[in-house]
Amino acid sequence: MPSPTAAGNCQRVGRTTEARRKLTSEKCRIVRVTRELAWFLAAPLRCDLKTGAMYKYYDNWREQEFDCPKCKWHGPGSALSLGDYNWDCAERVCPVCEELITVVLHPTIAESRANWDKVSEWDRRNIEAAEAHRAEFARRKLREPTQLPEITEPSFVLHWDFVEDGSHKETLIKHGEDVVFAEPAFYEGYKRFIEVAEILRSRYEAALRDLIPTKASELYLYGDALGSPAIISAARERIFRSAAERHA
Repeated sequence: MPSPTAAGNCQRVGRTTEARRKLTSEKCRIVRVTRELAWFLAAPLRCDLKTGAMYKYYDNWREQEFDCPKCKWHGPGSALSLGDYNWDCAERVCPVCEELITVVLHPTIAESRANWDKVSEWDRRNIEAAEAHRAEFARRKLREPTQLPEITEPSFVLHWDFVEDGSHKETLIKHGEDVVFAEPAFYEGYKRFIEVAEILRSRYEAALRDLIPTKASELYLYGDALGSPAIISAARERIFRSAAERHA
């Protein structure tokens, strides 16, 4: 029997609705695949390590016997219900009284690849799609100022826009109606916004007064991170307005 990887509880994201609670473990695992694509985050969301035990997805927690301290239910991990979850982990709760029993990490792509014989066909397709998306981003992403075209106006703003065509999602940097640059979009891409803003500022210097998110981009840009609008607002102030004042 493997020992828990760490003591901990999932970062709480609010008690799920009954419909959400019925999500299968396969769907919950894909949350981790999606999160891993957001490579630009300085650090992934972490579980709040305080109480209980946390297991990796491919540990044998399903076969392990658990006891509920509240209602005294006893049974295997495979009988536990899905509780609250975030991008990194999911609570497994007592099937009788919903008391928290343990926490299970969603698998990374590398862990799924290492346990490929245990991965369903549905998950395999999603993992392969995620890998293809990551490869496309690496190929097309904005890396340096020399990738950007010249803009001759002495003072202008750019817009961070978003377009979606089925599963194809793009971030567009626009000057008026003209697309200055485009790259694959990521959910909760606010950290990527800051990286791109820094590159744009380096290319256009004081002529670029701001990078403004469009209404169409906000849902995908901010996502479920409650602090992301404030983070982007502070970054815009630092990169554009404060920088302009220093060079005035």
